[in-house]
Amino acid sequence: MTQPLIYVKNWFTTDHAILFRLSNNLVQVNFQDKTELIVCCKSMLMIYMNELGERSVYPLNAAMDSENNEMTKKLICTKEVLRSMLKPKRNDGTGE
Repeated sequence: MTQPLIYVKNWFTTDHAILFRLSNNLVQVNFQDKTELIVCCKSMLMIYMNELGERSVYPLNAAMDSENNEMTKKLICTKEVLRSMLKPKRNDGTGE
């Protein structure tokens, strides 16, 4: 049995990172400092890789309560970018 091909549905760049939204509903964010955040909505998990390549897995509903301040800052930033990415575009001449 063949697996469906996973592809990038959307991508977005900021001054500090590039965010990929994949067809399997994963969101991967690669930061300039070589850290990485992967959010899996289906399993409600988040994976954080620090600059040393060490990975940590958090339940999505508890990730914001982590004592890893650097990770929580990046998660907040990711959330804001995702909101703007998923926000429906208005086509009423207002430019929003």
